[in-house]
Amino acid sequence: GFSEPGSGSDLASLRTRAVRDGDEYIVDGQKVWTSLGQYADWLFVLVRTDPDADPKHRGITFLLIEADAPGVTVRPITDLRGATPYCEIFFEGVRVPVSNRVGDENRGWYVAMTALGFERAGIGAVVKYEQALHDLVRYLRSDEGRRHTRSDDASYRREIAKRYTEIRVLYNLARYTVSKQEAGEEPGFEASVNQLFSAELHQRLARTGAKAFGRSGALWERG
Repeated sequence: GFSEPGSGSDLASLRTRAVRDGDEYIVDGQKVWTSLGQYADWLFVLVRTDPDADPKHRGITFLLIEADAPGVTVRPITDLRGATPYCEIFFEGVRVPVSNRVGDENRGWYVAMTALGFERAGIGAVVKYEQALHDLVRYLRSDEGRRHTRSDDASYRREIAKRYTEIRVLYNLARYTVSKQEAGEEPGFEASVNQLFSAELHQRLARTGAKAFGRSGALWERG
Protein backbone atom coordinates (compact mmCIF):
# COMPACT_ATOMS: atom_id res chain seq x y z
CA GLY A 1 0.00 0.00 0.00
CA PHE A 2 2.87 2.38 -0.67
CA SER A 3 3.57 2.82 -4.40
CA GLU A 4 1.14 4.55 -6.75
CA PRO A 5 1.04 4.93 -10.56
CA GLY A 6 2.48 8.46 -10.28
CA SER A 7 4.44 8.01 -7.05
CA GLY A 8 7.08 5.32 -7.33
CA SER A 9 10.52 6.45 -6.27
CA ASP A 10 9.00 9.80 -5.20
CA LEU A 11 6.81 8.22 -2.55
CA ALA A 12 6.17 11.52 -0.76
CA SER A 13 4.14 12.73 -3.76
CA LEU A 14 1.43 10.06 -3.24
CA ARG A 15 -2.14 11.19 -3.90
CA THR A 16 -4.41 8.59 -2.28
CA ARG A 17 -6.56 10.75 0.01
CA ALA A 18 -8.07 10.12 3.41
CA VAL A 19 -10.58 12.66 4.70
CA ARG A 20 -11.63 12.38 8.32
CA ASP A 21 -15.35 12.03 9.01
CA GLY A 22 -15.91 11.71 12.75
CA ASP A 23 -14.41 8.43 13.94
CA GLU A 24 -13.58 7.29 10.41
CA TYR A 25 -11.43 8.19 7.44
CA ILE A 26 -12.86 8.05 3.92
CA VAL A 27 -10.16 6.77 1.55
CA ASP A 28 -10.05 7.29 -2.22
CA GLY A 29 -7.19 6.50 -4.58
CA GLN A 30 -5.07 3.77 -6.15
CA LYS A 31 -2.01 1.75 -5.21
CA VAL A 32 0.10 -0.44 -7.48
CA TRP A 33 2.82 -3.13 -7.23
CA THR A 34 1.35 -4.45 -3.98
CA SER A 35 3.20 -7.74 -3.49
CA LEU A 36 0.84 -10.76 -3.31
CA GLY A 37 -2.05 -8.41 -2.53
CA GLN A 38 -4.61 -10.94 -3.75
CA TYR A 39 -3.79 -13.12 -0.72
CA ALA A 40 -3.83 -10.36 1.89
CA ASP A 41 -6.40 -10.03 4.67
CA TRP A 42 -5.09 -6.59 5.67
CA LEU A 43 -3.27 -3.80 3.83
CA PHE A 44 -1.04 -1.14 5.30
CA VAL A 45 -1.70 1.98 3.30
CA LEU A 46 -0.05 5.40 3.18
CA VAL A 47 -2.65 8.11 2.58
CA ARG A 48 -2.52 11.88 2.25
CA THR A 49 -4.37 13.60 5.08
CA ASP A 50 -2.90 17.09 4.62
CA PRO A 51 -2.76 18.13 0.94
CA ASP A 52 -1.09 21.44 1.82
CA ALA A 53 1.80 20.00 3.85
CA ASP A 54 5.26 21.32 3.02
CA PRO A 55 7.35 19.26 2.73
CA LYS A 56 4.90 16.71 1.34
CA HIS A 57 5.96 13.78 3.52
CA ARG A 58 4.62 15.59 6.60
CA GLY A 59 1.03 15.25 5.38
CA ILE A 60 0.91 11.45 5.19
CA THR A 61 -0.86 9.03 7.55
CA PHE A 62 -0.40 5.26 7.97
CA LEU A 63 -3.64 3.24 7.99
CA LEU A 64 -4.49 -0.45 8.30
CA ILE A 65 -7.32 -1.39 5.91
CA GLU A 66 -9.13 -4.70 5.59
CA ALA A 67 -8.65 -6.08 2.08
CA ASP A 68 -12.32 -7.07 1.78
CA ALA A 69 -13.73 -3.78 3.08
CA PRO A 70 -16.50 -2.24 0.95
CA GLY A 71 -14.97 -0.08 -1.78
CA VAL A 72 -11.66 -2.00 -1.99
CA THR A 73 -10.92 -3.64 -5.36
CA VAL A 74 -7.83 -5.83 -5.81
CA ARG A 75 -6.67 -6.63 -9.36
CA PRO A 76 -3.66 -8.94 -9.87
CA ILE A 77 -1.03 -7.83 -12.39
CA THR A 78 0.18 -10.57 -14.74
CA ASP A 79 3.87 -10.42 -15.65
CA LEU A 80 5.72 -11.79 -18.71
CA ARG A 81 5.93 -15.24 -17.14
CA GLY A 82 2.18 -15.43 -16.65
CA ALA A 83 2.62 -15.14 -12.87
CA THR A 84 0.77 -12.63 -10.69
CA PRO A 85 3.24 -11.50 -7.99
CA TYR A 86 1.78 -7.98 -7.72
CA CYS A 87 -1.57 -6.22 -7.62
CA GLU A 88 -3.11 -2.85 -8.19
CA ILE A 89 -5.61 -1.83 -5.55
CA PHE A 90 -8.39 0.73 -5.83
CA PHE A 91 -10.07 2.53 -2.92
CA GLU A 92 -13.46 4.11 -3.57
CA GLY A 93 -15.08 5.74 -0.57
CA VAL A 94 -13.57 3.17 1.79
CA ARG A 95 -14.45 3.88 5.42
CA VAL A 96 -11.62 3.12 7.83
CA PRO A 97 -11.93 3.49 11.63
CA VAL A 98 -9.58 6.06 13.12
CA SER A 99 -8.56 3.30 15.53
CA ASN A 100 -6.87 1.60 12.54
CA ARG A 101 -4.36 4.44 12.28
CA VAL A 102 -0.78 3.57 13.22
CA GLY A 103 0.93 6.49 14.92
CA ASP A 104 -0.27 10.07 14.76
CA GLU A 105 -2.12 11.74 11.90
CA ASN A 106 0.28 13.26 9.35
CA ARG A 107 3.19 11.30 10.85
CA GLY A 108 2.76 8.13 8.82
CA TRP A 109 5.92 8.74 6.80
CA TYR A 110 8.04 8.05 9.85
CA VAL A 111 6.09 4.88 10.68
CA ALA A 112 6.63 3.67 7.10
CA MET A 113 10.36 4.44 7.10
CA THR A 114 10.79 2.53 10.35
CA ALA A 115 8.87 -0.45 8.92
CA LEU A 116 10.98 -0.39 5.74
CA GLY A 117 14.16 -0.29 7.80
CA PHE A 118 13.22 -3.56 9.50
CA GLU A 119 12.14 -5.09 6.20
CA ARG A 120 15.42 -4.23 4.49
CA ALA A 121 17.39 -5.66 7.37
CA GLY A 122 16.03 -9.17 6.81
CA ILE A 123 18.31 -12.14 6.32
CA GLY A 124 15.80 -14.03 4.17
CA ALA A 125 17.42 -12.92 0.90
CA VAL A 126 20.66 -14.64 1.92
CA VAL A 127 18.88 -17.98 2.24
CA LYS A 128 17.12 -17.49 -1.10
CA TYR A 129 20.32 -16.61 -2.96
CA GLU A 130 22.31 -19.43 -1.37
CA GLN A 131 19.63 -21.92 -2.40
CA ALA A 132 19.56 -20.56 -5.96
CA LEU A 133 23.35 -20.81 -6.30
CA HIS A 134 23.33 -24.30 -4.77
CA ASP A 135 20.69 -25.43 -7.27
CA LEU A 136 22.68 -23.95 -10.18
CA VAL A 137 25.93 -25.66 -9.13
CA ARG A 138 24.15 -28.97 -8.58
CA TYR A 139 22.70 -28.78 -12.09
CA LEU A 140 26.04 -27.82 -13.63
CA ARG A 141 27.63 -30.89 -12.02
CA SER A 142 24.95 -33.23 -13.35
CA ASP A 143 25.38 -35.17 -16.59
CA GLU A 144 22.74 -33.04 -18.29
CA GLY A 145 24.38 -29.86 -17.04
CA ARG A 146 27.79 -30.87 -18.36
CA ARG A 147 26.27 -31.57 -21.79
CA HIS A 148 24.22 -28.41 -22.16
CA THR A 149 26.07 -25.65 -20.28
CA ARG A 150 29.47 -24.00 -20.09
CA SER A 151 30.26 -25.59 -16.72
CA ASP A 152 33.86 -26.40 -17.75
CA ASP A 153 34.69 -22.78 -18.58
CA ALA A 154 37.31 -21.56 -16.05
CA SER A 155 36.15 -17.94 -16.23
CA TYR A 156 32.60 -19.02 -15.54
CA ARG A 157 33.71 -21.03 -12.52
CA ARG A 158 35.42 -17.89 -11.18
CA GLU A 159 32.19 -15.97 -11.69
CA ILE A 160 30.29 -18.51 -9.59
CA ALA A 161 32.95 -18.17 -6.88
CA LYS A 162 32.41 -14.40 -6.90
CA ARG A 163 28.68 -14.85 -6.43
CA TYR A 164 29.30 -17.16 -3.48
CA THR A 165 31.65 -14.61 -1.89
CA GLU A 166 29.11 -11.83 -2.40
CA ILE A 167 26.40 -13.90 -0.75
CA ARG A 168 28.63 -14.28 2.31
CA VAL A 169 29.20 -10.51 2.32
CA LEU A 170 25.44 -10.01 2.24
CA TYR A 171 25.09 -12.44 5.13
CA ASN A 172 27.47 -10.38 7.26
CA LEU A 173 25.72 -7.14 6.33
CA ALA A 174 22.39 -8.63 7.34
CA ARG A 175 23.80 -10.12 10.53
CA TYR A 176 25.19 -6.74 11.57
CA THR A 177 21.81 -5.07 10.95
CA VAL A 178 19.94 -7.77 12.85
CA SER A 179 22.35 -7.41 15.77
CA LYS A 180 21.28 -3.77 16.06
CA GLN A 181 17.66 -4.85 16.19
CA GLU A 182 18.45 -7.36 18.90
CA ALA A 183 20.07 -4.54 20.88
CA GLY A 184 16.81 -2.59 20.69
CA GLU A 185 18.01 -0.12 18.06
CA GLU A 186 16.16 0.83 14.88
CA PRO A 187 18.06 -0.06 11.69
CA GLY A 188 19.14 3.06 9.81
CA PHE A 189 21.53 3.58 6.92
CA GLU A 190 22.92 0.05 7.28
CA ALA A 191 19.50 -1.36 6.33
CA SER A 192 19.51 0.72 3.14
CA VAL A 193 23.03 -0.45 2.31
CA ASN A 194 21.90 -4.02 2.89
CA GLN A 195 18.90 -3.56 0.58
CA LEU A 196 20.97 -1.96 -2.20
CA PHE A 197 23.66 -4.64 -2.07
CA SER A 198 21.00 -7.37 -2.03
CA ALA A 199 19.13 -5.94 -5.04
CA GLU A 200 22.30 -5.61 -7.13
CA LEU A 201 23.46 -9.10 -6.11
CA HIS A 202 20.07 -10.48 -7.17
CA GLN A 203 20.69 -9.09 -10.67
CA ARG A 204 24.24 -10.41 -10.86
CA LEU A 205 23.13 -13.84 -9.67
CA ALA A 206 20.39 -13.95 -12.31
CA ARG A 207 22.87 -13.00 -15.06
CA THR A 208 25.28 -15.68 -13.87
CA GLY A 209 22.56 -18.29 -14.07
CA ALA A 210 21.38 -17.11 -17.49
CA LYS A 211 24.94 -17.14 -18.82
CA ALA A 212 25.21 -20.86 -18.12
CA PHE A 213 22.35 -21.65 -20.51
CA GLY A 214 22.90 -19.05 -23.22
CA ARG A 215 19.85 -18.41 -25.36
CA SER A 216 18.22 -21.53 -23.95
CA GLY A 217 17.81 -19.69 -20.66
CA ALA A 218 14.79 -17.87 -22.12
CA LEU A 219 12.96 -21.21 -22.25
CA TRP A 220 13.34 -21.97 -18.56
CA GLU A 221 10.18 -22.47 -16.53
CA ARG A 222 9.75 -22.76 -12.80
CA GLY A 223 9.05 -26.36 -11.80
